[in-house]
Amino acid sequence: MMISIVLNLLNEKRHIRDLLDSLVTQEQPFEIVIVDAGSWDGTTPIIRKYMRHTRRSSCITGRAHAARAPTSGS
Repeated sequence: MMISIVLNLLNEKRHIRDLLDSLVTQEQPFEIVIVDAGSWDGTTPIIRKYMRHTRRSSCITGRAHAARAPTSGS
């Protein structure tokens, strides 16, 4: 069974390193999905650095309202 850890972030530069350090040391199988809701404080480069060092992560960047976009048929 694969577990998905979804993080919805906005301007978490001060805390994101500790969080990601903690997550990447956990046992698999899991994936980390990071939704950066348009951070402007330097969070995004930190996330990208972690993504280069682990295959278990993916990042979606954009505006906060993009995460609330309706699905087709809505």
